[in-house]
Amino acid sequence: MHKTKKIGLLLLAGTVVFSIFCTALPLSANQNSTAQAEPSFGARYEISDQFISAKGQAENLWKAFQTNREFNLFQPGKTDQALTEEFEDLHKTRTFMWTTAGYERAEHLIAADLIRAPGCVAFAYNNTVPYYNASTISLGNKYYIACEGPRSKDIPAFFKLLATQHVTHLVRLTGSYEAWAQKCHPYWDGFITESNGNAYLNVPTDQGVCSIQTFHMDHWRDNHGVDPEELLALALQIRDGFKKDNGLLAVHCSAGVGRTGTFIAALAIVDAIDRGQPFSIEEIVYRLSLQRVHSVAKFGQYITLHRLAESYLKQKASTR
Repeated sequence: MHKTKKIGLLLLAGTVVFSIFCTALPLSANQNSTAQAEPSFGARYEISDQFISAKGQAENLWKAFQTNREFNLFQPGKTDQALTEEFEDLHKTRTFMWTTAGYERAEHLIAADLIRAPGCVAFAYNNTVPYYNASTISLGNKYYIACEGPRSKDIPAFFKLLATQHVTHLVRLTGSYEAWAQKCHPYWDGFITESNGNAYLNVPTDQGVCSIQTFHMDHWRDNHGVDPEELLALALQIRDGFKKDNGLLAVHCSAGVGRTGTFIAALAIVDAIDRGQPFSIEEIVYRLSLQRVHSVAKFGQYITLHRLAESYLKQKASTR
């Protein structure tokens, strides 16, 4: 034991509405607001005071939580049954923690009908912006935005979030529909372009277009795990571009918790293995779920993370 833890085309009116909501994001020094601006690729972001504050509060909550606790170090070969039992204990503990002081929900999001799924509301202490159900996540020295997929009425706010927070990379882990249920408004329809083999979401702003490199895994079913090899491949692809651009990654599924948390956890696992240090998937999931409720929501997602770790370790070993 060891201590370690997704529109149809928007009408012109929709763009006008967005411009009312959206703070201007300059594209370059020699462009003016009436020009037809070219997309801006790979903009770097600066850590905001809000991100630093959220990180500090998350660390204080974590210190209180982890005192006198031990977390299971990752061990390859655990059975699905053993991992399910481990996840059940984890789930009971974090469910209790969400009812304690410091984990109050962002009630204003509920009052203003700014949430898709009841019970999947950002905590008040790290709600990224007051107009969207998004959470600022910090793991080690990395920051992420975990958020729900927008409904049609949420598109202006979602685009505002991406632009004003200077998001450089976006991962979508849901399709528009799953069977009969709508999981996310197809905000990407008509707003995706390709450049040098990469896909970009072109977000309209007052001064033109902010282009964000985008990725998707839209066949991943809600409340389920996914092929760990496929998840690993996407995580490695994101990791490489993310490092190069010194960017800010936003991740969403439908409610922005289960699949979203699982993907962010996968990134943390890859980082830990690259460092060659002992790590605990249990701790990583605790750290995430105390910043974004229901992160890694189901035992199938927890098992996926363990199988991903096993696969990446074998991959690393085979290249030595």
